[in-house]
Amino acid sequence: MSTWVQRAYCRLMESHATQKPMQARVLLLGALAVLLSGAARAATLVGPTPYQSQAHSPFVANGMFYLDDFEDNALDTPGVTPSAGAPYAPSGITDSVDADDGATDGSGTGGHSFFSGNGSAGIRFDFDAGALGALPTAAGIVWTDGEGEYTFEAFNAMGASLGTLGPFPAAGSVDGDTAEDRFFGVYEAGGISAILISNTAGGIEVDHLQYGAATLASTTTTTTPTGESTTTTVTGSSTTTTLPAGCANVPSGPTFASLNCRLAALIAQVAASPDLGTPRQEKISKSLSKAKLRKEGAETKCTESKLLGVKGQLAKAVLRIVGVKTTLGQPAARREVPAALRDELVTTLNGLQADLRTLRKNVRCPDDAVN
Repeated sequence: MSTWVQRAYCRLMESHATQKPMQARVLLLGALAVLLSGAARAATLVGPTPYQSQAHSPFVANGMFYLDDFEDNALDTPGVTPSAGAPYAPSGITDSVDADDGATDGSGTGGHSFFSGNGSAGIRFDFDAGALGALPTAAGIVWTDGEGEYTFEAFNAMGASLGTLGPFPAAGSVDGDTAEDRFFGVYEAGGISAILISNTAGGIEVDHLQYGAATLASTTTTTTPTGESTTTTVTGSSTTTTLPAGCANVPSGPTFASLNCRLAALIAQVAASPDLGTPRQEKISKSLSKAKLRKEGAETKCTESKLLGVKGQLAKAVLRIVGVKTTLGQPAARREVPAALRDELVTTLNGLQADLRTLRKNVRCPDDAVN
């Protein structure tokens, strides 16, 4: 039995005396089952890996999945609380993820990020199972700037460490250079309660907080028992465009479930389509990710019966889809993107646009929200 399980067992035994015998036995056995099952299963830590856009994330969504790039100058995805810091606006020293300003040019000064002045304390992102419906199975963050050495740590559903990555030496650049930006993440089927990123000196800057229900794409990984450290590197993104797990039996139509599956599949297809050209591919990926986030925001509001908010979020999702169609319709895209690929993407986008509009018109809340 690991040390953290022993400590938990002792705490449970101490509480036994204050509980009714039957109630205490049920709590004890149930908690130990969770503890022991978690101890036997290894988490997968990923990173540090270069990261220029959402296309470089190793996660493939198979349910509700969120990515906050702070480009609206806010951390407004649900169910997460940072221990410190705030969004940081574009400036001469901002280090946002490279593609967030619309160009992959080695500079992050034109985008937004998330910054805390105390790098040694770091930034811990705690996840709320109540707000999310369940703890994330995947979570990650991009470290973009700091001094000294940087380290990533993740925590399981019971709050125990799943392991650390690092320390790794920081480049020391504070001028928005994105060559040093590195992704860190964790996959744990039993749930992730928090992640922590820190560096030993100066402030700390991060971007592209992402979490939710997801699996790992094509990776070279080293798994580790709870508490041990590992270095895991991503060697390539997935080249498949199959629907996320659980989508095979979801019929196509104007429903939250269908839109979630189809948007996730389209994002994967775009990420696996180098014929789009890197700048265009990253621009489209970003817009589709925003559309999916808006759809998920609408679904969350639908569970709360906030109909006006639902319609507003779905309208914004439609605008993102229209924006992608506009990008594919530009003369340069017509010249450079293979016609078969462009026509396939536009057909898919037309279907998504139509179903988003239909859902916005006819949605019934909370009944239509995915449970």
